[in-house]
Amino acid sequence: GRPLIDYTLDNLSSCPEIDEILLVSNARFAGQFESWHEGRGKQKSPPLTILNDGTTSNAGRLGGNGDLWLAIRQRELADDLLVLPSDRIFEFALQDLVDFFREKAAAVNACFDTGDTAVIRGRYGCASLDKTSRILEIEEKPDRPKSTVQSLSLYIYPASALPLVGRYLEEGGNRDAPGFLASWLCSQAPMYAFMLSLPCLDVGTVKAYREADALYRTKLQRP
Repeated sequence: GRPLIDYTLDNLSSCPEIDEILLVSNARFAGQFESWHEGRGKQKSPPLTILNDGTTSNAGRLGGNGDLWLAIRQRELADDLLVLPSDRIFEFALQDLVDFFREKAAAVNACFDTGDTAVIRGRYGCASLDKTSRILEIEEKPDRPKSTVQSLSLYIYPASALPLVGRYLEEGGNRDAPGFLASWLCSQAPMYAFMLSLPCLDVGTVKAYREADALYRTKLQRP
């Protein structure tokens, strides 16, 4: 009964340090997001701005990293930045991730130990960590994962890292998958893994969406 994105915004609203939300859409669906935004009331906090990247087809898309750089440039961002995907439901408190970021004073990546490399193989990002939880390497959907730790497309980048996004793209970096950017960034400066106790719901396919919908309907029906 609610759009998936509303759950993410509920979580974001519980983080007092977040002063603005930027939602990047392509031109094909920007109007639908504007209508959704009007319906929820623009007076809600923190304020939300929808950015239209101007693309209309999958072939011409800017990609996740391209859209991130678009937001950085258009808004002239020079602050710490929490980066979230639109196809997951996060049931942990994002404030805990923010607190971990403050503690480490470095880039952070939400991760989950699947306990089985077969779960990651060819499907998810894979993070290799040292004993301090520093990320040594991130592989994007590897055929032979080096660890059981799944790297989620959920990051906090310090202000100092934002110009590096432009450099990464200028040097020919992958414009789409956020994991490739994170992999490159963790080779430039420290990045730490924030370990989740429960997996996030991936709602990137119709099948996964229906499963998530059924799960949340069950939750709502519980006394």
